[in-house]
Amino acid sequence: MMNGFSEEILMEIIKASTELADLFEEYSEETDNGFYLNKEGMEILGESFGNIHEDMRGMVFEHLLMELEDREIPFDIDQFIDDDSRIIQ
Repeated sequence: MMNGFSEEILMEIIKASTELADLFEEYSEETDNGFYLNKEGMEILGESFGNIHEDMRGMVFEHLLMELEDREIPFDIDQFIDDDSRIIQ
């Protein structure tokens, strides 16, 4: 068990974040400020996050950010933040 999560849960987190990174890569468009998800990609990402258990969303999002960094995909995190400075979930 790591960070209070079982190995099975950690594997689910890694799998979910990898799938989200694949979506990001497929539906993103490059701009001067990095990569942004297009409208269809944001809808799919939102649906995908909605299917992730609430308790795991933060960990999945953190791992998604690491996965995008590992893939050397620059992005602007502001696209994931709403007007109240919360991560969109």
